[in-house]
Amino acid sequence: MTHVVDQIPGSGDTAADVSPRSWASRLVREGERFARDRPRTARAAGWVGERPWTLWPVAFVVFGILGASSTSSDAVLFLDAGRSMVGPGFLDVFAEPALQMGPLDLLLAGVVARAADLVGVSAAFLVAAVQAVVVLALAQDVAARAAARSGTVPRVAEWVVTAVLLGSGLMAEASLMGHLEELALGLLLALAALQAADGRRWSVGLVLGLAIGTKLWAVLGIPLVLLGRRWPTAVSRAALGAAIGLGLYAPFFLWGTVRTFDYTWTVSDTSTVALVAGSLATSGWALRAAQGAIVVLVGATLALRARVDPLAVVAAIVAARLLLDPLRLPYYAGPLLVVLVLWTWTGTAPEARRWRLPVLLVCPLVVLAPYGLPATFQAVLGTVGLIGVLAVVLHAGLAGTKREVVLP
Repeated sequence: MTHVVDQIPGSGDTAADVSPRSWASRLVREGERFARDRPRTARAAGWVGERPWTLWPVAFVVFGILGASSTSSDAVLFLDAGRSMVGPGFLDVFAEPALQMGPLDLLLAGVVARAADLVGVSAAFLVAAVQAVVVLALAQDVAARAAARSGTVPRVAEWVVTAVLLGSGLMAEASLMGHLEELALGLLLALAALQAADGRRWSVGLVLGLAIGTKLWAVLGIPLVLLGRRWPTAVSRAALGAAIGLGLYAPFFLWGTVRTFDYTWTVSDTSTVALVAGSLATSGWALRAAQGAIVVLVGATLALRARVDPLAVVAAIVAARLLLDPLRLPYYAGPLLVVLVLWTWTGTAPEARRWRLPVLLVCPLVVLAPYGLPATFQAVLGTVGLIGVLAVVLHAGLAGTKREVVLP
């Protein structure tokens, strides 16, 4: 009897040769052939592959140019305020209510801007370039830490988060709008969570305090001190974080003019608040306080579980914040997406690993959505997506865990 074997047209391969295992073997063979045929190129590629920092200069140039080209973004306000931070009258820098930024970010912008003025280059370029390199370096460091902790390959995690930041549009969007600090905040909270899960005490409070000094919403990360569920340690972490955060803002409140809390936001048509409340939607600090209380409760509930993935707690905190925020701007999703990338590529739970490809695919779509979808459609998709993220991370964090009594 004659057997007919189907073939893939033009390939010469049978249908049985297209399994994932055969494709993996084929890639290995192609890599070995490439190394034999082009040894110098292969060695150069291997050298770069072991050193993700080689893309820092690329980030410096590309995002510096993007930052300098955006003359109507919030970066203009931050640049002026930054210069004021390193000059006379710096204690009155927060007299402008619209300046919803922390002193550390403004100080960095001011120091870099003054340096740019001295050497005669564009301050907008240099500030955006330096911020981009800081964000990329921080992302690679957090990815390596998370991967090493979970037993996965650090280099893979570093390159994945690098590819997402540089290639998906997340950093480009943040640079154009002057808000690279948002990505840094998500990464700082991730770093604090990893350190807390490792049992660190003082470094957790230090990172949280620096994050709060960068931008006030980082205070929502305070539930991270509960990871490990040892109350004396948690109290020490929270006390240090609060002391550093308050210490950074205190001089401006004591001896300067601060009108930060006079600011009132509009309600974005794309937000869940607008979707639910419609024309009755309002925004103010009372709503922000209620939002913060719910977010902290969500984070604390998850952080107090046994064996919870620390990055799942961060993702839940940031997702809950975005879901309840009356303002939803294109760059807001950046911190959540970068934390989700870290979680799915370094987490050990099956729930995390199975979302690797969907998270990678959705990153550029989230960046592009504000430029192609009606506001109401964005509100619906954003709300459903955020609820979905919360459901996934809460399920992953709560599944298979149980409460345990942990003695001080």
